[in-house]
Amino acid sequence: MDNQQIAAFIARIFLGFLFFFQGYDAIFNVKIKNIISAYSDEFANKGIPKIFTIAGAWFTSYVEFIGGLLLILGAFHQYTLYLLGLDILLASIAFGISKPMWDMR
Repeated sequence: MDNQQIAAFIARIFLGFLFFFQGYDAIFNVKIKNIISAYSDEFANKGIPKIFTIAGAWFTSYVEFIGGLLLILGAFHQYTLYLLGLDILLASIAFGISKPMWDMR
C-alpha cells in the first residue's frame, strides 16, 4: 500500500464510524419518531409538508447507519459515498431551514 491508499483507508474507516454511530444513535437511542417530532412543527410553519420531514428522517437515519457500516466493511463504497453525500446535502438543507447560519440575531 502506498501513502494515498493508506490515507483513503483511514478516511473511509473514520467516516464509516462517524456515520454508523450517528445513524445508530438516531435509530436506537433518539428514535426516528422523536427526530420527526423535533422538526415537524418548525418545518410545517415554513410550509414544508410533514411527509418530507418523515421521509428525510427515515432516509438520513438509515443511510447513515447502513452506509457507515458499508464504509467500514469496504463494500459498495462508491455507491455508498453517493448516498452519504446526498445525506449530507439533505441534512445541511434541513439545518439551514431550521436555523440559518446567516441569521445574525
